Parts: sequence; structure tokens; C-alpha cells
Amino acid sequence: GWWWWPVGPSLAMILILGSLAMINMGLDEMANPRIRNKE
Repeated sequence: GWWWWPVGPSLAMILILGSLAMINMGLDEMANPRIRNKE
């Protein structure tokens, strides 16, 4: 069927955005000592 063709691109976009969010959180913890000391 034709309906499943967006599944691949949307999965790729979810993976890319999720990994960028994880990288952003890691860089925030390294660059911002206040976040590190809070926990």
C-alpha cells in the first residue's frame, strides 16, 4: 500500500531529532556547572 511511505522518513527524523536533543542535554551538563551541582 501507498500509505506507509512516510514511515521511513518520519522514523529517520525522530531518530535525528532525538539524538540531537540528547547531545544538547549532554553539552548543557558539561558547559553549565549550575546544572551539575543541582542534582
